[in-house]
Amino acid sequence: DKDPKAQLHAQLASEEIAQAKQLMKDGDNRRADSILQRAAADAELAVMLAKEKAAKEELEQLHQKLNALKSGK
Repeated sequence: DKDPKAQLHAQLASEEIAQAKQLMKDGDNRRADSILQRAAADAELAVMLAKEKAAKEELEQLHQKLNALKSGK
């Protein structure tokens, strides 16, 4: 929820899944498969972006703690 880019890709994946479902109902399974592959890639990117943001935040907190220890606080 904290990363707008991750949110965007998660939303894209959701929309692509809905589009693929409609294509399957219409009998266009080949196109639906292609869109589902794109949805999977967007979902994976959303997860990676969210993990990256969390890791950066954790690293910043560790730097702050280290600096506090170095300064004797």
